[in-house]
Amino acid sequence: MCKILLYEVLHMEKPRIIVYSVPTCQFCNMAKSFFNEKKIEFQDLDVSTDENIARQMVAKSRQTAVPVIDINGTILVGFDQEKVEKTLSTTMSIGAKRAMVRTMFFDPFDR
Repeated sequence: MCKILLYEVLHMEKPRIIVYSVPTCQFCNMAKSFFNEKKIEFQDLDVSTDENIARQMVAKSRQTAVPVIDINGTILVGFDQEKVEKTLSTTMSIGAKRAMVRTMFFDPFDR
């Protein structure tokens, strides 16, 4: 029996970040400034201009306060830099684990 060894490298994924905000909110602007300063890509959704976006935010957070920050499905209400950094580091460590080399064996003669 001949076994062939294959290596598949999984690419590390960037965290998916959504900031639900309004333009006049000081903490929303602090959150967006934080991501911009760290050069972390994020999507800014203005809940004051789109009722559907506002409903989406409330469905995720069960809150009407802003900002609501969604980092790969982890919902943070308000801006707490320490919590954001901790959530980002957890997300990045999960991504690093996904980037490990996965080994698979198969027998090409097995039908």
